[in-house]
Amino acid sequence: MPDKWESLDLGGGNLELINLEHPEINQRVIAEMDAGIDVYYDRRWKATEEFGRLLYVRPELVSGKSVLILGAGAGLETVVIGKLCDRLYINDLAPVSLEICQEQLDRNGITCAGSLCGRYEELDLPEVDLIVGCFIIYEKETRQAMESLIEEIDVPILLVNEELPAFQRLMKSISREFERIGIDEGPTVVLLL
Repeated sequence: MPDKWESLDLGGGNLELINLEHPEINQRVIAEMDAGIDVYYDRRWKATEEFGRLLYVRPELVSGKSVLILGAGAGLETVVIGKLCDRLYINDLAPVSLEICQEQLDRNGITCAGSLCGRYEELDLPEVDLIVGCFIIYEKETRQAMESLIEEIDVPILLVNEELPAFQRLMKSISREFERIGIDEGPTVVLLL
């Protein structure tokens, strides 16, 4: 049986991450999907590792801030951000995803200030200095949810996404100023000011 935990070093220290291929984890995810949770589960993308590396090179993006991560999932970026920020909140639509995320944070000695289960556009969000959304804009519904959030709040938003049509449409539709943050080979990273 494969180990439940795996280690990864992105240049800022060793991270302990749950092995998403572990039978226990896989069973929990499948049971949640079978229960009808409308969620997009994936495996970790190489681009997520690139974003994690970027955060260690540019820690000022999250350092010293209170950060809310939308669609936190089991993403390794949550652990990296948790190591660098002052206060961390996580959100996801899927309860099991939040449980897995919390297990990873606990394993890495990171205290989570709060966990918000549900659609972020329907929740009362905590007051934070920065909102992060990593790979959460992939179709019309997720684009519309982000457009609504952008219109309602004036908190900076750090978006990390592949150049999918929904993300491209979002970037064309927003009126907020933004800064593109470069990653040589990886996802598009923008900071909405």
